[in-house]
Amino acid sequence: MQAATVAGVLVALIPLAFISYINFGGIRQALRGRRARSAETACSIDTDCPEGFVCQNGRCISATR
Repeated sequence: MQAATVAGVLVALIPLAFISYINFGGIRQALRGRRARSAETACSIDTDCPEGFVCQNGRCISATR
């Protein structure tokens, strides 16, 4: 009877763990890519940068620094 309970718990937890891994990995990757894109944006004036960024030394940096 205990083996069936353990198997039932594993059947429920393994898909949940897999889905969580995919979701959290995807969120982390999206945030990392967003930071990298903003750091790599070249500019010559402030309007070349996305909202919330200013042009400094040819690169867009966060305006909240």
